[in-house]
Amino acid sequence: MSDIVITRLLPLLIKPLFTTFTETVGGTERLAPVITLTYDDTIITTTVSIANAATGETFEWTGDLAPADVLVIDCEDCHVKLNGSAAMLLVDGQFLHLVPGANVITVSGFSGTCNFTYRARYV
Repeated sequence: MSDIVITRLLPLLIKPLFTTFTETVGGTERLAPVITLTYDDTIITTTVSIANAATGETFEWTGDLAPADVLVIDCEDCHVKLNGSAAMLLVDGQFLHLVPGANVITVSGFSGTCNFTYRARYV
């Protein structure tokens, strides 16, 4: 059993249109990450979409973002916060899971940094 929490050492920079990257997960069971997005562009109304090709799940959040806003998507507890305040009315789709091995993640409608935090699960 592992008590190690995995987080990217350097946040992944997301370009304004979309970015696709691979998140490689250890362990033997699927897990639910906490995804932290820090916005770095001008004020915008957008739909942020995060999809995992490995599971077929897509999560969407629609709302206003301003520079330095932090959107936290807790997929384990199924809640979303924008700058520390609940932002659940603006959610559509499914909260994401990661499976052991390669997870191809696509983020769109967002510009800034993206951090995945999770704990590998074993049976």
